[in-house]
Amino acid sequence: MARDDADAFVQRALSAGATLVREPSDQFYGERSGTVRDPFGHEWVLGHEIEHLSPNEMQRRYAELFE
Repeated sequence: MARDDADAFVQRALSAGATLVREPSDQFYGERSGTVRDPFGHEWVLGHEIEHLSPNEMQRRYAELFE
């Protein structure tokens, strides 16, 4: 399994007994991430960088979400 593969980590967690909270998806801030809940009730956000963004580009994308 590749180190930077949020989808694979989410599947591995599900196979180990976690439940899916949020499917992995691309985020405006340049990451792909998903959320699982382990059998003890702890939630984990599993993600990896998909593109390196400048703070200005991240802010532009964030503002675009609310237009």
